[in-house]
Amino acid sequence: MNPHEAPKRGPSFKEPPICVGCGILVDPTRPSCGTCSTTYASPPLRARSQPGGGYWVAIKASFSCHGCNFRVPLNHFQRDDGVTCTRCGIEQRFDDSWKELVEFAHSVGDFGTPGHEGRFPDPELRLPEPKPYAALGSGDSWVSGPHASASLGNPLCRACKAPVVVVDDHRGDFGVACSRCNERRQYERAEALRYKLAGIVADEHEAGRREVALVQNRGAAVLTCPNCNAPLVGVKDADGGVTCGHCNVPCRISTRTHALVGHKETPAKTWWFYFDTPCEERRRLLRRGQQAIEHREKLQANNEQKSRWMSRRRSEPETSYLAQPAHVPKAERRALVPVPVVIAVVIVIVAVVGILVWLAPWT
Repeated sequence: MNPHEAPKRGPSFKEPPICVGCGILVDPTRPSCGTCSTTYASPPLRARSQPGGGYWVAIKASFSCHGCNFRVPLNHFQRDDGVTCTRCGIEQRFDDSWKELVEFAHSVGDFGTPGHEGRFPDPELRLPEPKPYAALGSGDSWVSGPHASASLGNPLCRACKAPVVVVDDHRGDFGVACSRCNERRQYERAEALRYKLAGIVADEHEAGRREVALVQNRGAAVLTCPNCNAPLVGVKDADGGVTCGHCNVPCRISTRTHALVGHKETPAKTWWFYFDTPCEERRRLLRRGQQAIEHREKLQANNEQKSRWMSRRRSEPETSYLAQPAHVPKAERRALVPVPVVIAVVIVIVAVVGILVWLAPWT
């Protein structure tokens, strides 16, 4: 197979089991989910097959603030306004780390799937043993990487907790729908395409929800509905979205707004990357395997050619230097004349010349 081509998923592939409470990969060594503490279902709920062989990777991310040095949650993907520390409120850049985060999550989603070859087995090339992230799901549901932990799974419907599936959308947003009740949601896709992500599911990227408004009232920050300006009550540090109690308009609350209103205990939330291709690490490993095979084949061909040449040399009769065949090249014919014979011939010639010179006066 050409390592530059995307391998196809095998027909016998089985999506992994997931938690019924949060959609994260089941850890078979535990009776309940280590992420949300929900007891695992029996038989387990499984992630849904996605169109075109796509797959989900769950993310829990954080970063070290340049101002206060606290480790603070990162609950959204790249936005124009950078990232904001919920501890000190400082806004800062994170550009150099997005690509690294995406590649890590992509590798986990590809290789973390059960099986010796992961999600995209190649019929001709084998991955080195053990494959990356082979232990995922056998003692822990998460693996740690740069700035984040990642896991397999499937985001769940807000209403009925069934796995969602990706649906086409003509507006350019990334659409998902519940596999049971068909509830639909849309998410911004623009930033994801820069990093070869097929989509992102996160509260702060949900399309159709306006950001809550922030109003200063007697020195206190108050969150209000962006539609009717009514105050939003009961908003917690962990909320990523809220529905106005007056006009029932759904709103979203970004990390930046949480920081501005003084919510310092905003937790690291689970959000999702969606991929539909093999990861770059798999392509690198397949290229390396293909090069190793080509190198072995070249060595084998050279050894076979050398063996055939030696066999021919051994099967040919020894040729006298006085009767060398015409097809033997001159250089090889010269190489066939032994050195002692040449010396003997020279001695004989010198002796004959000397005798003739000695007999010359008497003739």
